[in-house]
Amino acid sequence: MSAPLKVLVVPSLLANRPSPYLTHLETAGLEVQRSPLGRPYGEAELIEGLRGVFATVAGIGPYTVRVLREATGPGVIA
Repeated sequence: MSAPLKVLVVPSLLANRPSPYLTHLETAGLEVQRSPLGRPYGEAELIEGLRGVFATVAGIGPYTVRVLREATGPGVIA
């Protein structure tokens, strides 16, 4: 059995409250990782946070060329 695909939810406003869309992702078998920071990510934090994730729910974080090059994760950025 393979590990579930991971989704990083970056905006703390969305990550730190119950919400139906997160429940839908979890019900579909995805592992939802919620931002632990309570603030926007910095570039290096975002690169690290995106490692190994299938998708991310983006916020105001710096999705720069560097982040997109160095992050080994997301195939989907929403």
